[in-house]
Amino acid sequence: METLTHCKKCGAPIPTEQIYEDLQFAQCVYCGLIFGPGALQASKVLKPRRKPLRSPTGVETTSTNDELHITFTWLRTKFFWLELFVFIIAWIGAGWFFLSVPLTNPLQAVFYGTVLLVAILLSYPLLAVLINVTSVEVSAKQLRIRHTPLPGFTQHALNARTLKQLYVKKDFDFFYKLLARGADNQDISLLTNIRTVPLLLYIEQEVEKYLNIPDQPISGEYNHWT
Repeated sequence: METLTHCKKCGAPIPTEQIYEDLQFAQCVYCGLIFGPGALQASKVLKPRRKPLRSPTGVETTSTNDELHITFTWLRTKFFWLELFVFIIAWIGAGWFFLSVPLTNPLQAVFYGTVLLVAILLSYPLLAVLINVTSVEVSAKQLRIRHTPLPGFTQHALNARTLKQLYVKKDFDFFYKLLARGADNQDISLLTNIRTVPLLLYIEQEVEKYLNIPDQPISGEYNHWT
């Protein structure tokens, strides 16, 4: 009799709750494979991974036969108050420096310029949160992620035909990220430092649906099973 304790595809151990001994099949939580003599009966037992998600507020989605477009503003997805706090501290520090250190020689002018530059650089993330927009563009050949209008943030252009799975994972205490797993089983972080989980789950759902990628469990992903 075929053993159900280890995955036939990736060799990973199968948790007890994923083994259906009475129906003689199991499901791997790592690669998603359903195997065993009763594998054909799995669809009658296994529930969908989750209910279909509606588009979150502020997210624009357009889909045609040629492309899928999803856009959202950073102001709804980032920690605005964190960037604002950094902005205030940076300019309070700069102001204190300018008031307490009189400009008396050229060397001090260099320090003035350095402090001003640091304050401006620390203000850049706040400006990005206020005005930047992220676009997720999907076609049969490519998955692109762009951040505009301010530059300096990671863009992506991936071969859509090699994507095996998208999934959401917790990233630090208050943030989440969306990852893509390719044919080489390597993960690429597509969107990071996002505080709104429904947004990432929605993007995962829409991209996988557009590319006809079956939604399968990934070890360590955000738990959104129904």
